[in-house]
Amino acid sequence: MTNGEIWLVSAISVERFVAVWFPFQVARIFTPPRVKGIVVAVVLLTLAVMSPAVFTFTYAWVYDETLNATVAKLLLTDFYKSNYDAVNFVCYVVYNIALNGIPWLLVVFCGISTGIKVVHTGNLRKRLVRVRVRNGKTPTGSKKSHRDNANLDLRVVKMLGLVGLFSTIVFVPTMLLDLYSYYVPNFIYQSKLYSALVICIDLLYTLNASGNFLIYASVSNKFFKTYLAIFRQCRVMK
Repeated sequence: MTNGEIWLVSAISVERFVAVWFPFQVARIFTPPRVKGIVVAVVLLTLAVMSPAVFTFTYAWVYDETLNATVAKLLLTDFYKSNYDAVNFVCYVVYNIALNGIPWLLVVFCGISTGIKVVHTGNLRKRLVRVRVRNGKTPTGSKKSHRDNANLDLRVVKMLGLVGLFSTIVFVPTMLLDLYSYYVPNFIYQSKLYSALVICIDLLYTLNASGNFLIYASVSNKFFKTYLAIFRQCRVMK
């Protein structure tokens, strides 16, 4: 389900995009039942796209003379053999587009658009304050509130930038490697570099799964306080 994580990240990015660009509509669009439905849909989408891979391999117990032991040997299923090209196309191309390409584009687009809007709103707020001061009027709100708003804008931009950067580092190499492996299949079986790249990508997936949580917890006070509240509630239930 690690690949489904990018869809969850993209859903969060879309919610932030709507919250910034359409603040009076976000509560009506992202209701609790709809958010739960999005999470369930992400799980079902991931399972649906990955389902052909479940039927591609099987195993058989065979005797290995070099090890002098019976070991499990990986074998292709009859389903995979009879639908070899179609299964490979789904696993290497459709899988990439549905689970990596589209959500990555959503994350990048929403992150850039939201960041532009946040920066524009912050600059507009500063200009309005300067205009009121120039006209001899007292700016609305205290200096502390203006400083807090500026810090909040900066944290939002940092969070979006880090999430987009993490997603790009992880999912772009994955897409390129899978697509290249599909069109140059000998690369999988004849190149030692392939195994090394797969290990590196698995490591990046692990770091990304941990990194997103650290980003949200360190940048968003609301996220961190909500997590602490849930964690404390779980301790109380025990």
